[in-house]
Amino acid sequence: MKRLLSGAAKLGAGVAFGQMLVVLVSPVLSRLYTPEQFGAYALVVAIAAVVTVVSTGRLELAVPVARSNRDARDALLLGLLYLLVGTVFATVVVVVGTLLGQEIIPIGPELLLVPVFALFAGLFELASAYLVRRRRYAAAARRSVLLNGTMAASQLGLGAANWSAGLSIGHVVSRVVGAWYSLHVGGVRIRRDLRGLQNSKISRVARRTSHFPTVLAPSALVNAIGAQAPVLLFGLLLGPAAAGLLGFTQRVLGAPVALLGQSLAQVYTAESASSLRSSASDARVLFLRSSAVLLSTAVVLGTAIFVLAPLLFGPVFGDEWVEGGPIAQALSIGVAAQMVVVPLSQTLIVFGRYRTQLSWDIGRLAVVAGAVIIPYSLGFSLPQIAWTFSITSAVSYAILWVLCFDAVSRADGLVRAPAP
Repeated sequence: MKRLLSGAAKLGAGVAFGQMLVVLVSPVLSRLYTPEQFGAYALVVAIAAVVTVVSTGRLELAVPVARSNRDARDALLLGLLYLLVGTVFATVVVVVGTLLGQEIIPIGPELLLVPVFALFAGLFELASAYLVRRRRYAAAARRSVLLNGTMAASQLGLGAANWSAGLSIGHVVSRVVGAWYSLHVGGVRIRRDLRGLQNSKISRVARRTSHFPTVLAPSALVNAIGAQAPVLLFGLLLGPAAAGLLGFTQRVLGAPVALLGQSLAQVYTAESASSLRSSASDARVLFLRSSAVLLSTAVVLGTAIFVLAPLLFGPVFGDEWVEGGPIAQALSIGVAAQMVVVPLSQTLIVFGRYRTQLSWDIGRLAVVAGAVIIPYSLGFSLPQIAWTFSITSAVSYAILWVLCFDAVSRADGLVRAPAP
């Protein structure tokens, strides 16, 4: 637990500073870009996030749980090969979609950024996983500052230059810089390690990690669609402006979620895998203590969002964003639940409960989609739809926590049970 908190503190400091930059520039960005432009940006991010989780074959999850650093590098490089293939396929799909115009997805030419976005986002995830695998937590903290600082500066500069796609381009630039830094500091040399992957035999590595692309990637696809469904549905049903309102609100509220999620989740995954190799009882204690820390923090932050958001959104971000206050207030419940459960959600992966994860992902997608589509069909307002989405999200995260706790409890019970 001490190592978890120490690693999380180092990562948390970097993530906190990086997210502070994102929050500080948000009042300026809200005056440089319109809700429609934020809507196009949110839709690009949502689509690219779905593409990314499939393109890497989920090999970023194989990196921290690999038995040796050599196996971890092999998994990283195999994930990169998957990513290149996925990017080519995504490029073909996106070009065809762009040629069809805005009939289906109201983004326009900005849709062409999706493959580039997915390529560097996937590379960033793979490289970051290896950085944390080596417990280079201080370097990972600097990576977070560099990532968010680059994104804030790029989006500000491009917005001042009146680039309508400046938000998306700035986001891509930050992933390029973050991926390069993580690979460099993590000691990954692609040309050298590709030879190592060939020596390990690519087919053998692919077989050893086959459950990641065949089982976890479909699960992650469903999970990503479920996570991005609100923005996608807002864009498709209500237009880019509504998607922009939701996307911008989630961007602002994402600061505390990212602070806990990015800093603790990566460390928790590595440490829980280490604890499992020594004692399932240690993993259970780690899970419960982490849950207690996260819950106390989430209650404080969730309450602050609920009380302050309606009062501050308009004065801070401008008159165009006044409606974001009630939306942020509604989302506070779901955000609090997300802060508690998301950092612990890799428990099912660490304990091999892949089918349980897939079942939850499918259920969550159905619930979240229904929480937007049904209220919309009944004529609910944007804040009312946000309330139904937030409450159903909180319930789904509570179910996920129970499933994770059951996984660690069953593993502990198997270890404690006497041999027959």
